[in-house]
Formats: sequence, structure tokens, C-alpha cells
Amino acid sequence: MNLREIEKKIEEFNLPVFPQMLVQVKKVSSDEYSSAQDLAEIILRDQALTLKILSIANSSFYGFYGKVSTITQAIIVLGFESVKNITFGITAYNNLSAFVKESVVKQFWEHSLATGVCAELIAEKMGYSPSEEALVAGLLHDVGKILLLHLYPEQYREV
Repeated sequence: MNLREIEKKIEEFNLPVFPQMLVQVKKVSSDEYSSAQDLAEIILRDQALTLKILSIANSSFYGFYGKVSTITQAIIVLGFESVKNITFGITAYNNLSAFVKESVVKQFWEHSLATGVCAELIAEKMGYSPSEEALVAGLLHDVGKILLLHLYPEQYREV
């Protein structure tokens, strides 16, 4: 197998289309007149996304002292831009997870989330703006591994 064969196989692979919900989250989070409640209404339509965002808002990474029990609170704690970026990362993760075993996906997600949060914290400390770009980069930095694992499972495991 040569590089051209791998490139061709990747080019022919159809990545899943992101759901309309992601488009709505992006639109609402970018609208300066939208409220946390407006964004919460969209997120609450997806149980898995709701659970993940609440989990992240309650994680020690964000240092919020208290219990975040509503999506509206989570949006206020995390910020619109972070919620949008987390939603993007979760959606990418969920769409690509259909291609590999659940145990691999769980480890991949935990690593990607930790990398994203650390990258955002480093960006903030370094004065990089917008620091949320670092979060997205961290969330998506290994997404190609899922693709390669799906397309070349034996070779990928070998490597």
C-alpha cells in the first residue's frame, strides 16, 4: 500500500454530515441578541449533548464552585463560545464514533476533551485570543486517527 492509495481511500470516504442542531447552536451562539435560555432550548433537544455539557460545566477544569444543574447555568459558566465549540467537538466525536468500537471512542473523547481544555487554558495564560480556538483545535486534533482506524484497522493497530 502506498501513500497515493491511502489518499484515494480517504478521499472516497464520506464523512457524516453534521446535524441541523449544530447549525442552530452556531447561529444562536453568534447572535449578540441571543440569551443563554435561547441556546439552552436548542441544546436541551439532545439528551447526550445536554449530559456532556452539564458534565463539563461541573468538571474541575472550569473551577466553578457549586453544582451546575441546568443547561442555562452551564452556558453562563462556560460561555457561549465555549458551548458552541464543545458542541462542535461532541458532534464530530459522535458522528465519527459510529466507525469504531465504543471503548476506543470513550478513550478518544476523554483525551480530546482534556487536550482541548488544557490548550484553552494555555492559550488564556499566553494571552492568545480567542482562546476558544485552542479548545476546538484540542478537541479535533486526533480526529484523523478515527478515520484511519476505520479505514485501516489492522495496519493502524500494528502501528
